[in-house]
Amino acid sequence: MGNGQSSSIFCGNQICLGSLDPNGSGLKCISGQFCGAATCDPGYTINLNTGLCVNLAVDPLNCGSPSNACATSWPNASPGAQCLGGLCLPSSCIAPYQLSTTSRACVSTNTDKANCGAVNKPCPSSYAFGGASSCQGGVCTTTCNAGYGFDSTYQICRPTIGDVTNCGSVRNVCQIQYATQQTCPTGICLASACASGYLLSADATACIAIDINTNVNNCGGLNKACAVSGASSQRCVSGQCQATACLSGLTLSSSGACIDLTSSVSNCGGLNRACAVSGASSQRCVSGQCQATACIFGLTLTSAFACVDLNTSLDNCGTLGFSCTFSPAGASGACILGSCIVTSCPTPKYTLVNGACKLAPSGRARAKRDTWAIYHPFMRDALAGNVARTLCPSGEEACPIEGSSTFDKALALYKSDPAEMKAFFALQGGYECLDTTEALESCGGCASTGAGRDCTAIPHVGSTACQASTCLILSCAPGYRRSITGDRCLRVKRRKTAQHGREDPSANATTATRHRHYSKRSQFVLLGDSVRKHP
Repeated sequence: MGNGQSSSIFCGNQICLGSLDPNGSGLKCISGQFCGAATCDPGYTINLNTGLCVNLAVDPLNCGSPSNACATSWPNASPGAQCLGGLCLPSSCIAPYQLSTTSRACVSTNTDKANCGAVNKPCPSSYAFGGASSCQGGVCTTTCNAGYGFDSTYQICRPTIGDVTNCGSVRNVCQIQYATQQTCPTGICLASACASGYLLSADATACIAIDINTNVNNCGGLNKACAVSGASSQRCVSGQCQATACLSGLTLSSSGACIDLTSSVSNCGGLNRACAVSGASSQRCVSGQCQATACIFGLTLTSAFACVDLNTSLDNCGTLGFSCTFSPAGASGACILGSCIVTSCPTPKYTLVNGACKLAPSGRARAKRDTWAIYHPFMRDALAGNVARTLCPSGEEACPIEGSSTFDKALALYKSDPAEMKAFFALQGGYECLDTTEALESCGGCASTGAGRDCTAIPHVGSTACQASTCLILSCAPGYRRSITGDRCLRVKRRKTAQHGREDPSANATTATRHRHYSKRSQFVLLGDSVRKHP
């Protein structure tokens, strides 16, 4: 430390008077130009430019070396400077900047990676699985490689794919509510299983409470998956499964069912067309047509799968397949107790007698005057065998009246004894005019001559008709049935039905009462050579 001694020496062109130097002692001519201390106190150095002892560690005018004056203007600093440890520094920094002795500047600890978060706290130059460092918000960080995220606490790049504790970003722990299992396959938390009563969302990012009113896999209850028969797509509405589209060949109903219209008994041939076969106790739908498979008691199943009453069915009267036909044309009737019965006849030509249409008298016979002068021409025709042409209208045949002498006999009687003409006129000989195509008792010809047949005389016949000159059996007496040819009545063998253990009602094809038919003869008889109505 300077002692304040004064002396004088000549230095250059001046005399050094030995001025006191607080940081040195003695007097010395420096470089032949400057007066200075001979020695400096410890920590001080002689400035040969000024001759003064200076502290190079703190003197901003001699900072680090003599005459090294620090700048007085610094970025982000107030005007002025300081020397610290022989280094020039700003005297003070403008907030929020801070003085960094290492960086010898006013720095931002938020962004300066050499002073990140605090002065003189440098960031690493780079990181594993990442790039160069930077300072953000006073924290060292970096841009990590794909699939990694920066952990600022531990200053490392962590994997963010496949790690449910760092999924997509560091410390992003997967916590999907109601999930029992979770994964992080792509950096997104996904649920792989949910608690009971919950379902994975479509993107598997959530577990959603199951709505049993709308969920097709839990429709009406948990784990009750929709399986509408025949549906190609379906839905759940108010807890009920419904088809929205059907497989080929099926039809979608308004209730959301897929229906086969060819076999559904409730939708046979069309939606809501329920089978209702009359008299059926069970039924089915085949190719869109309703069929009975069994009938209620008293009815019989036909080959066409209908239920019929053999006692009343016109198409199955008495037995299956037997259809009632009524003769002549225009006649009508009914099936009564299994027998075809005529109930009305075409008038005025026919009348209903004992359940049959009887041909009424033609009324069209050629009447001739009752004199011998007129008889003579007729006798010539009669002798020539032209009786029918002479006696009856066209389409009718002259038949000898049953029980009387034939016309030939009457004629022979007249020729042998004209007196017997009285007997002839007394109806002991004569003919009646019949349409043998329809006459019951002379069907196909005169029954009295054997040329035709008396339909009413067929053994065991119930009701009958003459149609196109042929006897047609409509029904037979009890215990008999029509033959295949329809011209005879055959005895029926009784049998038990397999279903009820009762007599088969089809075995008896007739009513209990045999209807007898009496043909009312045409009331025209031969009187001489004329034909008159029978009295």
